[in-house]
This record gives sequence, C-alpha cells and structure tokens, in this order.
Amino acid sequence: MRLIYSTIFIRLLVIMLPCIVLFLIACANKQTNATKAFKNSNLVSNSNNKSLKTSTIDNEKEYKELHLIQEQFSRQLLLKQNEYTKLCDRNEADSCVKLALSHQLNYSATQYEIYNIYNKANKIYDEECRNGNMSACSGLGALYESGDGVEQDIYKSKALYKKACDGKDARGCLNIGLEIRGCISCESNMENIKRALPYFEKACKYGSNSACHMKTQSQRDLENLINSNL
Repeated sequence: MRLIYSTIFIRLLVIMLPCIVLFLIACANKQTNATKAFKNSNLVSNSNNKSLKTSTIDNEKEYKELHLIQEQFSRQLLLKQNEYTKLCDRNEADSCVKLALSHQLNYSATQYEIYNIYNKANKIYDEECRNGNMSACSGLGALYESGDGVEQDIYKSKALYKKACDGKDARGCLNIGLEIRGCISCESNMENIKRALPYFEKACKYGSNSACHMKTQSQRDLENLINSNL
C-alpha cells in the first residue's frame, strides 16, 4: 500500500502548478529558520538579557514572515481554485482534479464535496477516453489507482495506462514506469529499473520533462547497481 501511495503522490505532483510548490518550499524554509532561531534563543544564558531580547525579536520576525508567506500561499491557492472551478464547470477534467487537490491542500471543502469533484472528473475522463483521448485515459487510470471519486481498481488502472501509452500519451507511459519502478526513495531493484526504463524513455520522447528526469535517474541508478556488483 505504501508503494501505491508513493507513486500516486509523485503523479499528483506532476500536474500541480510550480507556484504552489515554490510557496510550500518557501514556507518550509521559513519554518526551519524560525525553529532554529527559537532553539538558538534557548541557548542564551539568563545573564545575557540583551542577547536574549535580540534573539526573541528575531524569532518573532521569523514567525511573522512565515505567517505572511502562508497567507500569500492561501491567497494564490484561492485564485487558482477560482480558475479551476470555472474550467471544471466547462467539463475540463484535469482542472477538476486540480480543484479537488487544491481543496485538500487548503482544507477548504468537505470530504464529500471533494469526492464529488473527483467523481465528476472521472465521468468526463471516461467519456473522453472512450472517444479516443489518450490523455483522458491516463487521468482516468490515476483516479482508479488512487480510488478518488471511484472504487479503487489497480488492474483497471494498469490497463488504462497501457492504452494511453500505446496511444503515445506521455503521462500514461510515465505512470506505467513509475508503477514498475516502485518507491523512488527505496532501495533500488535492478530488474524493476530495467523494466521501467523503456517507459520513461517513451514518455520523455513524447514530451514529459518529469519522465526525462526519471530516465536519467534510472540510468544512473542502474549504472551504480551494476558497478556495485562488480
């Protein structure tokens, strides 16, 4: 189950906008700095009240900056939610998925509401996939793998990814590769990497930058594994 969720998470990150990631990174950096400042302030002896006050002021500034970044992130996310809502209302399935994800990030909707958004995306993907839209087949496969808006069905998910990849859809090939490769941060398995690599190469050829990165990483990991066994 951990393997499934690790690969699903990667796929969800692929479709989220870079600005959201940048804000999250900024928040994390500020929080780390604030924590360090707080810990460092505790190291100041009581005999040095002036230094302690200075550290406390700096610490408060760090937390204020962190709070400001979080507010900016929430505002940006709200703007994106409005954009995704309009596009989802026009039956653009990818935007429906992004809308549901943004609500999950911002805790701005109930689980029931989020489920219904995913379910709408599922219906749109299903119709478009039947009509030959390979990208929609990939999107539908992702929902069946995660169980968002539909009953989870790993076998159906695999079949949809294969159909999309055979139709030269980059996301479908990437998802198959990720599924075969498994947990990226776990100990590498040479056979899995060998089997996954052709799918990363196809997805890279079809225009996926994420797949190009995975191709390079897999080639490097494979080379390291071969060298370690010499």
